[in-house]
Amino acid sequence: MRLKTGLLSLSAVVLFAASGCSESLVTRQHYDMIKIGTSTRLEVEKTLGDTYVTRGDDQWEYDEEDRHLSVHILFVGDKVEKKEWIDAKTGEWHCDPPDPKHGEKFSDKAGTTTIKE
Repeated sequence: MRLKTGLLSLSAVVLFAASGCSESLVTRQHYDMIKIGTSTRLEVEKTLGDTYVTRGDDQWEYDEEDRHLSVHILFVGDKVEKKEWIDAKTGEWHCDPPDPKHGEKFSDKAGTTTIKE
């Protein structure tokens, strides 16, 4: 009886391993490898995988509900412009570049436009 139980347990482990279940590429280490202004769409896909959902032409979202994890990547052209890591389980939130705080200036640049009639 003990041998049957052991064989059944071993069979279950082997079937699970052979079923193609692999660990997610969406990890904090992989997220940190993505560089603002230099990483391309292809590099992001190789680093985080192809399990993203597109939002328009310029944003990819990786949502792993079972891990309470969400990663957003914003592109300008082919390069990463912004990235965001949200881990609801640990409460960790990271945004690069950081969003300005309430009341903080976005830029010191000033511009004026003249409208001619």
